Amino acid sequence: MSLHGYTSAELAGVRRMLRFCGLLTLALNTAGSIADRQYGTALVDTVGPALLMGWSEVGPWMLRQIHAVSPAASSADKKKEENRNQELRQVTPAVVRPPVLPPALLARARKLDAEHRAAAGRPISRDNLRAQLRIGRDRASALVAAVRAEVAAGDREALPQAA
Repeated sequence: MSLHGYTSAELAGVRRMLRFCGLLTLALNTAGSIADRQYGTALVDTVGPALLMGWSEVGPWMLRQIHAVSPAASSADKKKEENRNQELRQVTPAVVRPPVLPPALLARARKLDAEHRAAAGRPISRDNLRAQLRIGRDRASALVAAVRAEVAAGDREALPQAA
């Protein structure tokens, strides 16, 4: 509300409500400790409500000051920035580096995939491979992708070449 131009007088009701909530929270937080005569604990329990009451006073003023120093960008500026970001995304391809997979683990994944293909007629799933190799989800995903890419490349090489 403060950023949208409401004056301090218009925010008075909201600030009174925040003060009331702060005092109520203060009473609830400290009542048990004071009843048990644990004054140190009661003192520590006052920190949250004190911050709540302090921010109800200082917060709106601070937000107005921050907004005065760095006003929000206009919609034209936002549109221009978004267009620039879109152009950069189109020009700059994303560089995805495949994870380094241990050769022994990759060989074992190949073997399990081949056995699964022979038995079920389809590639092994990530979760099935993960369970059999007792590895994490991300590593299992990388192994499945690598094995399927190898199988796909092998299928392309096995196709007869058109003359």
